[in-house]
Amino acid sequence: MWNAEHILMQRYGIVRIYGRKAGDGLGPLERLMLVAWFLVPLLWCAASGRLHGALERLSSGTVGADAARILASLGPEATVGVALAGAAAAYLTARWLSGELGSGRPVGKNAGKWVYVGSTAGLFVWAMVDPVAAVMGFVASHSIEYFVLVGRSVGSEAVHPGPLGGMARRPGGRAWFFVVYGAAATAAFVLLYRLAPDPVLVVGALTIGAVHFFYDAFIWKLRKPAVAASLAVGLPS
Repeated sequence: MWNAEHILMQRYGIVRIYGRKAGDGLGPLERLMLVAWFLVPLLWCAASGRLHGALERLSSGTVGADAARILASLGPEATVGVALAGAAAAYLTARWLSGELGSGRPVGKNAGKWVYVGSTAGLFVWAMVDPVAAVMGFVASHSIEYFVLVGRSVGSEAVHPGPLGGMARRPGGRAWFFVVYGAAATAAFVLLYRLAPDPVLVVGALTIGAVHFFYDAFIWKLRKPAVAASLAVGLPS
């Protein structure tokens, strides 16, 4: 099953990048709001009996999938839970709208944040209609966002010395970075798959996954202005 917590944290992190650009302090509220938004379609699918079918199409024997299967068996409890989660989501969303609209900042000043939060809400609403399609949407956007953010971060290295900065300053440097990186990663996986014993292949895949989560744990939680600036992907003022 997809790592919902990981994708949700990335969504929250990007919302906060936009928020820091505008100077708002809505981070704690936005975290709770996104969690409530996530719980509504999850509990809705469990209460309506649709979670079993979605899991069969998406999941393997992972801890997250097993936990979701337990949730899918709790239909009556999920019905109560979705009502509570829906009330919490409505309350938190109203508070968020009040904070954004009552700040005195024009909506167009940070249009990127509004578009991103709106698209996130749309995917959660669609998850109540077609959970599999919504999951595919979240996974696809998760990958695209990584390319955009990494590309933006590599571009910001052009003002710094070093090999990466030198590559970023060259014409088409970012494109070459992705080509070289993609070729190296593909070659490493092919070699592991074809030549390495199964234990080495498993350890390699798990290590890469662990580094990925370790990296994200820092990226989405750092509040240093320089880091936020290097990852800024907002619409031009």
